[in-house]
Amino acid sequence: PNKRQTNLPSSTLRQKKQTLLTFHPSNLDSDAKYLPDESMTPTLAMLSPLLLLVVSQLQPTSLAFVTTNLVRKNRIMTKSHLQMQSTTPSKHTLYDVPVSNNGARVRIILYKKQIPPSEVQIVSPQIIGGLRSPEYLALNPQGKMPLLTTPTIPLPESDTISRYLLHEYPQGPSFLPNAPLSNLISRLHDTYLSPIQGCLYKASPPFGTFGTRRKAIDEFTRQLSVIDDLLSDGDNAGPYLTGNDVSLADATLFPTIVFADVMLPKFAAGPLPPAIKTWFDRVTMADEVFARVAGEVREGLR
Repeated sequence: PNKRQTNLPSSTLRQKKQTLLTFHPSNLDSDAKYLPDESMTPTLAMLSPLLLLVVSQLQPTSLAFVTTNLVRKNRIMTKSHLQMQSTTPSKHTLYDVPVSNNGARVRIILYKKQIPPSEVQIVSPQIIGGLRSPEYLALNPQGKMPLLTTPTIPLPESDTISRYLLHEYPQGPSFLPNAPLSNLISRLHDTYLSPIQGCLYKASPPFGTFGTRRKAIDEFTRQLSVIDDLLSDGDNAGPYLTGNDVSLADATLFPTIVFADVMLPKFAAGPLPPAIKTWFDRVTMADEVFARVAGEVREGLR
């Protein structure tokens, strides 16, 4: 944690509306922008000066998930995601927050493979000043997350990070990196869903190439139906998208469906497509890692 002391008067701490910046909860690899805290609901706030003061006192330990502040209009509701780790240096650092759906893709792999914090430590970007800080931009000039530091180069982009981890840590499930259906679903997600997912939470357009929320949501639901058709054409009795083995497609699509399950009804966009809904419910019930990640993301959307 940053050891700088924050000596601000209480009146300044109370003026959070003027001082806090927010970033979009999913903080997509492709579409993150800063907005004033009152301009979107739900939003994930940057750490307040008060929380930075708290963080600065945690000298003996380091943070895995820094406390998440959820700003709804003029209220701050603190949802604690603190997990204390030892000060032993990690081989890798993953910059991420619990509500990030692209980060959740990576976390599913970490959890399923039981990769310990000594190998990959999860921290908030705020630890080094936030996504727009010079320190973070030196690691990822795009100013997006997730971001994984490695012994050689920093790796942005969740799919790139995921494939690196699969190669670096072969133990546990393979996530079927060469399975055609899995790779197709992942590609459809990253090409057609991710760029417009901001329609579920951004305050105002553009949403990808769309100038209105309704058009973007219509396209989002259409793309879900494209994936749903792929699942409906198969004969899958297993809990995962490709059968009995977890795949990259499961890790990729699942966090976005958590978002869609929560947010689409708010825009009268109807239920999830049937095959996706069946898979989503089944994998959440059958796999405790997916249930854990769903809880992390939902907590940030409350």
